[in-house]
Amino acid sequence: MERMQRDLARYTHPVIRAIGPCGVAYLASWAMVMALGAEAGAMVVVAAMSATVLVLGAPAFALAVAAERHFRGRLERIAGESGRTNRFVQPNQVPGQVPCNAVQ
Repeated sequence: MERMQRDLARYTHPVIRAIGPCGVAYLASWAMVMALGAEAGAMVVVAAMSATVLVLGAPAFALAVAAERHFRGRLERIAGESGRTNRFVQPNQVPGQVPCNAVQ
């Protein structure tokens, strides 16, 4: 299961890494357009291009995040059933137990 997640991560991580900066560029350029108004002509182009990438990449991003969450949940469930600890469990925490400092 872990190997399958690593193999799939070769495809999901680049999608997640590409959409993140486009989202930041969109928000930053849109803030400049709103603050400067008509004087921000070049920022309108940046906002339009980054919005296009976000709209076209949104389905791939949603699929990549869903696949990552699915495999992480499966690995945690498998680790909990076998009794071995995984990297998401603190050293003194029993698998399935909520840590005492966690926000509920």
